[in-house]
Amino acid sequence: MVKVTAILKEATEYLANRIEPLTVTLSSAPIDSATPKEKRKTSLGTVSDFSYQGEGVRIDNTLPGSPAQQAGLQPGDILIQLAGQPVSDLASYAAILRTLRAREKVELQFRRDDEIKVVEVVLVER
Repeated sequence: MVKVTAILKEATEYLANRIEPLTVTLSSAPIDSATPKEKRKTSLGTVSDFSYQGEGVRIDNTLPGSPAQQAGLQPGDILIQLAGQPVSDLASYAAILRTLRAREKVELQFRRDDEIKVVEVVLVER
């Protein structure tokens, strides 16, 4: 147990003191280092469930006062479409948000239990 703790401590210190960002080296993940990703400038105010493996993005929580909370999103809701574009996973959700502007009104479709709900939300600045 002492050896495991020492290894974890060393790894944690290495990561905490690392200046350059970590890079993906998975063979299934294409890397396009020529074009840096544009940062998201908008937010819906959702906290995603990162353990969810299904289609869409499952909500773990919403930020107080956020467009997501005002729209009535609840933990367990699954986002399936934003601004007319399908939300298949976290990456597509982030990509869609990068294309939108703060104060833009968009349609959001989500699934709660077996029911599809549609609401309009006004995005905020991130």
